[in-house]
Amino acid sequence: MSRSRTEKFERSYGIHAATVLHSIAMVAVAGRSRYPARIKAGRARHYKLMASLP
Repeated sequence: MSRSRTEKFERSYGIHAATVLHSIAMVAVAGRSRYPARIKAGRARHYKLMASLP
């Protein structure tokens, strides 16, 4: 992961940057699943997390 992307997320999300980046990575992993329910659940968790951040 490039430094500039990490810095961008740190500016946008502050102390939550690592959590946001991890959540994005987990959505990408779920997206490679053969099971649509797993993909949908991964996206739902990400959207719920993003909505809860300040």
